[in-house]
This record gives sequence, structure tokens and C-alpha cells, in this order.
Amino acid sequence: MSILKQRVSRAVLSNKYLRQEIFIAFCLIMLTLLVFIGYLFPGVSANSWFANRATLPLVIGIIIMILTIGFLIIWQIVEPIIRLNREAKMIASGDLTREICLTREDELGELGSSVNALTRRIRENVEELNNLNKKTEVLNDEINNRIVMLSNLMEISNGIAQKAALKDILRIAVEKCFPEQEMSFGCVILKDEQTNEYRIQYLHSAHEEQLNRRGLNAMKIALGIGVLGKAILKQEAVVIDQATKMTREIEDFKGMFLVNNAIISPISSTDNAHGLIIAANERPDYYCTETQKDLLQLVSKHIAIAVLNEKLSKEVEKFEMTDSLTGLYNNAYARSRLGFEVKQAVYTQKTCSFVLMKIDRFKDYLTAFGHIGVEDALLKIAAVFKECLSSDAKAARFAEHEFALVLPSVNKRDAIALTEDIVKKIAERFAQEENPARHLTVTAAVVENPLDGRTADDLILRSGIILADTIEQGGNRVGYQK
Repeated sequence: MSILKQRVSRAVLSNKYLRQEIFIAFCLIMLTLLVFIGYLFPGVSANSWFANRATLPLVIGIIIMILTIGFLIIWQIVEPIIRLNREAKMIASGDLTREICLTREDELGELGSSVNALTRRIRENVEELNNLNKKTEVLNDEINNRIVMLSNLMEISNGIAQKAALKDILRIAVEKCFPEQEMSFGCVILKDEQTNEYRIQYLHSAHEEQLNRRGLNAMKIALGIGVLGKAILKQEAVVIDQATKMTREIEDFKGMFLVNNAIISPISSTDNAHGLIIAANERPDYYCTETQKDLLQLVSKHIAIAVLNEKLSKEVEKFEMTDSLTGLYNNAYARSRLGFEVKQAVYTQKTCSFVLMKIDRFKDYLTAFGHIGVEDALLKIAAVFKECLSSDAKAARFAEHEFALVLPSVNKRDAIALTEDIVKKIAERFAQEENPARHLTVTAAVVENPLDGRTADDLILRSGIILADTIEQGGNRVGYQK
């Protein structure tokens, strides 16, 4: 039957148009009906071919043959439609791996090819969506990790602002800034200011007891020797992962700390190498990303700020910070604070302004009203400073009749505006005195790092020169270099 079907298809249905196939099938069926009608009504002629009953078997054979050919043609049309419908239902149910196999060259074949093309397109779109979903999940995880990191960095910043102990800040930096599944080992190495030796100040590891028994907590880091010594000397970040070429020094480092991978970032500020921070793990298939490297460097910068803050706190404890009369900071503290803020400004790439202020005609005022009158005037000026300055700004009594303002993160333009307001308010406050001789004024000079000087001493020297020139111009004004 199948052989006959193929031969009929090749002989009769050689065209490629479904409409012609249907027309041929229709004509065959009509021919069968005509033969049958001709046999039933042979006509008036006795010699009619249909009147001869002897031809009945031949007529029946012709009818059967024509019906068979017509049926095969109809089946040739209907069967692909049924198969196409079945495959389309399976594709619609979600099986996008299905392919409709039709070798026909007519409209049904074109329909099958179109459905296959549509299925492939849908499959490609679904695969693309799945890939996008995976990428979205990775991005979401990275965003969540960065949010957690930002929160921990804010905690470190708050600890620095609240003058928390350096040990507590190191603990937050090591234990919280990297998830356990990424970095199971954390270590901070800092310079001992008394011995100038680099030692481990904080260690967090699953093998902490074993490492301590090895004497790791007492280990000294020699500059230029080994992975750590070279990292401190060169002040460069070091990455050790599966892509790193192994050397004897790296093998020694791994064996020393019992890790397989590590990111080492220097802790430094301007011209000062404070130490290193190490984040490591034991994963056999770990590759460091730029994001992880950048995050560790960001943590190291916060630790550097905490170290500088700790140093400043220790230095401040060595001497009296405030002036006993005015309650303002004294000269020593102002110089030390200015030096710190200049270093901070260089490190954070921000500005720092310094204002030097002097009372006009002070000797005349002292001669006229004595020390008691001068002390009263100094207290009034100090009150104006306290009213006008924010908590970040530091006002100091710099000399007998000189004052200084340390303004961190304030540029020269804003510092000039602030100083002009202070000078004006001081003049207004003393202008209320009935005695014109008590109408004190002040003259000020404003400088900014690094425009007017790169160190605290440079700024102080430059402000003194500008102040002297401004006083010669008449006083009661603000001088600065344009």
C-alpha cells in the first residue's frame, strides 16, 4: 500500500500546489460518479458501452482504481494536516524540542517549515531569557553583596567618627566586610610605632588556634622579603588565586597562613605605609574578581583613616588641648589638628582651609582697659566662633591676641564667606559698646591646601604673610591670595 501511495504521489501529484492536488482528487471522484451514472443509464443506443453487461467487472475495476487513487490523494492531504496538528499541540504544551518533518513542497510543507522556524525562534528566546535570568541573579547577588559591604563600611566610618577603639574597627573590617563563603580568613598587619616593626594586629581564621601555636601572632614582617614584605615595600595589591603562577614565596605564604587563595591590599596614606589587610580562603576553584579587589582596597582606605585617627588621639593625649581662658583649642592642638586634616585632605582628595585672625589695635586696647578688659574681649570673640562654626571646624587661640580656624573639607571660597561673616559679627558685637574705644575689630587671612601650601607649616607661614599685608591695608577685613 505504501509503495502504491508513493508511486501515485510521484505520478499524479508531481506539482507543488495544494490547490491543484485537491482539484485532481475532486476530478477523480467526479469521474467515478460519471462512470457509475453511465452504467446505470446506458442511454437509448443498444450498442452503448455501458449497456454491455459483460463489461461490468471492468467498470467495477475502473471505479475501484479511481476511488483508490482519489483516496490516496485525499490521504496525502489530510494525513500531514493531522500530523501537523498533533505536533503543534505538543509544541503548545511546552515541548519546544519538537520538529515537524514534512518533505512536501506545497503549502503544507511551507506551513511545517514556518512552524519549525517559529518554534526555533521561541526556543532561542526562551534560552536567551534563561541566560538573562541567570545574569540578573548574578547581578542581584553582587548588588546585595555591595549593599552589605556599604553598610559595613558605614559602620567602620561611624566607629571612626565616634572614636571607637582601633581593635573594634579592625574586627568590623575583617569579620564583616567579606562573606564567609567568599573569604574565611582575614588578617590585618600594622606597623608598631615604637619598634617600627610590622606585626599582625588582628586575625580571624578557622585555624586561628593552630596558627597561634605556630607563633604567627608574634611574627615580624621584614620589608622586601617574601610576599608580604614586598607588598608593604611596593605598596601594591597582590592577588593569589588559581590563575596565579606559583613561586616559592607564594607557596611559603600559603603554608604559613593555611590558605589557597588571597587578596593582599596595602594600608597606606600619604608617604606612610601603615601595613596590610589580607582576605583569603581555602577554595580549590577560586578566581579573584576586580570587584572583590576594589572592595578590599576600599576597606584598607578606611583602616588607614582609623590608624591616622588613632595616632592623632594618642598625640592629643600628650598635651593640654584647650586654652584655659576662652575654652578654645590651644596653639599646639591647632597645629597638630591642621597637620592631620591636611593629610586627610590629600588622602581623600578633598580640601582643607586654614584661617589666621588677629585683633586690630590690640596694644592700644590693652593700654586703655588693662588685662581684665582684654580677657572680656577675648571671651566675646570666642563666643562668636562657637556660634558660627560647625562641629567639624576647630577654633583655637593661636597667640595672645591671635586666633586660628581649622576648616576640614571646606574650600577657599566657602572659607572666605564664613570668615567674612565672623569678622562682621565681631565688629557688630563690639559696636554696641558705648565707649568708641571699645569698638574692636579683627583682620583675617584665609589659605587652602594645596593651593597655598602642602603642609601645615606652609599654610601657617603663608597665612601670616597674607595677614600682615591685609593689616597694612587698614584691617577689619579678610585677606587671601586670589
